[in-house]
Amino acid sequence: RLGLERADTAEKALSVIVDLLEKYGQGGNCMESNMVFTYHNSFLIADRKEAWVLETSGKYWAAEKVEGGVRNISNQLSITTKIDREHPELKEYAKSNGWWDGKKEFDFAATYSYVNTARMTTSRGRYCEGYKLLNKHKGILSN
Repeated sequence: RLGLERADTAEKALSVIVDLLEKYGQGGNCMESNMVFTYHNSFLIADRKEAWVLETSGKYWAAEKVEGGVRNISNQLSITTKIDREHPELKEYAKSNGWWDGKKEFDFAATYSYVNTARMTTSRGRYCEGYKLLNKHKGILSN
């Protein structure tokens, strides 16, 4: 919501969100019950001229400019090797934790993904079904 309020383009909204993420971080319980359940956030950010996918892991993030086709998000990281903007320490942090060797091509989703509860195991199926539905209606969607 703050990205929409403070920016007049999708890319500027992306900058607003990552600046706030850097300053304040993210967190909090994702459920109203007493059970602790947290995950990191993904955003689809679009205006009439461009669209971005922003995915986060703690204070680290990767963004991909959508160049064509369709994109969706569903409680999982989906940005792989096409990263157009990133947290300045994204790769170094992964390397220092032993998640990436610094030699093979960097894949954000593969490097930063983890399944932390059984609830998240359904996200892959949801993501695939959403992608199929968007492709079925590709070219006839309107704003």
